[in-house]
Amino acid sequence: MEYPQRVIARIMDIGTFEDIHKLVGIVGEDALRQTLQNAEAGQFRPRSWSYWQYLFNGLADATLPPLPLRRVS
Repeated sequence: MEYPQRVIARIMDIGTFEDIHKLVGIVGEDALRQTLQNAEAGQFRPRSWSYWQYLFNGLADATLPPLPLRRVS
């Protein structure tokens, strides 16, 4: 895979519980955390972004970091 982070992010965004469980078994939880920290614009929808931020960081909706934005120069 040329861009494993993008594949991990996609599974985190739209995967089922079983998909996530398999993913953690393959790449480990740290890879999911790193993917969330280095997310690119458009990789997560607001609902999954909130879920993963809460799961990994214990952040409530009021303190969530904003979704990554695409910058156009």
